[in-house]
Amino acid sequence: MNQYYSFHTLMSSSSFWDSVNILITKPNVINKRLWGCKLIFKCYCKPINPNWKLPLKCSLFDCDRTDSDSYKMDLLKELGVVLCTDFGIKACKNLSILLLELLPKSYTSHRAYQVICINKYEESVTFYNVTPVEVNQNICPEFTFILQLKNNYIILKSICDSASKSYQWLLNSVLPQFVKWGEKSSNDSKRQHICTESLALVPEDEYYKKYNTLKLKYGKEMVKIWPECTDPSKFVYEDVAIATYILLLWENIQNAHSNKPTFVDLGCGNGLLVYILTSEGYYGVGIDVRKRQIWDMYTNNIKLEERTIVPSDSNLFPNTNWIIGNHSDELTPWIPVIAARSSYKCLTE
Repeated sequence: MNQYYSFHTLMSSSSFWDSVNILITKPNVINKRLWGCKLIFKCYCKPINPNWKLPLKCSLFDCDRTDSDSYKMDLLKELGVVLCTDFGIKACKNLSILLLELLPKSYTSHRAYQVICINKYEESVTFYNVTPVEVNQNICPEFTFILQLKNNYIILKSICDSASKSYQWLLNSVLPQFVKWGEKSSNDSKRQHICTESLALVPEDEYYKKYNTLKLKYGKEMVKIWPECTDPSKFVYEDVAIATYILLLWENIQNAHSNKPTFVDLGCGNGLLVYILTSEGYYGVGIDVRKRQIWDMYTNNIKLEERTIVPSDSNLFPNTNWIIGNHSDELTPWIPVIAARSSYKCLTE
């Protein structure tokens, strides 16, 4: 059953595509079941004939295959388009086909796959679910849906039952947020980014894999034995996420240099970040004005000190590569100063 819904909007064509870009590249900001996504391929195309129309469905993707090229060529044929090789022609940028792998927030959930057709001829974007049936995913709509800007209206077209939970989610959650992004972009004369990039320095798919590995390795067990009065489900996984980011940065540094980074965590609090980084093979020390109960539970190789840090010549770290200030409170604005005075090679996080 086809569903059709229109919503009046003040967004411009360019802001419509800003919203589309967020929906495609950062689906997790609106879909709380997602951690993020991975682009498998993107190609620019052109229709085979002038009466071209997109089909309602397209073939499912075999997620076990190691090479997506054969699927891409079959998909383009099914969609009625061919690859555009002459990028000097402006029209070649008006139609693009993407295959996305949607990454679930829960590591035990199945991944999903979407084919997305960006059609600037008609100012529309079409989303196809191409996840194999046997995967039984539950993180994105299983039906095809289309968003289009036409005569100052955002139009949502869906091939589904109106009672579907996924359709109601599109109608009541996705569409209003999509319009909000676009209208905010239209009113922003400086055209600033609507969504800031939080993982700008590391590959998102590598972060996803490493975070879930560390979460299973340290997170669950630490939550069980947490002796502090703070909420372990918040603080444990927050430190796992920070450790993941730092470790990926350091791995890239090690690829370029032979020496492993060393660190000092100022205001280390519970010391969990120091524990994870040390357990992953890096040398460092955590310093805090007050010792925590959990410190006694760590092994002897976890270096934690109870002392006050006052910004001065007596509190510099010339032999340290990285100074971390995750929970450094009043000391936070002084950390770049301490790093700069410690060594010209010293960095901050």
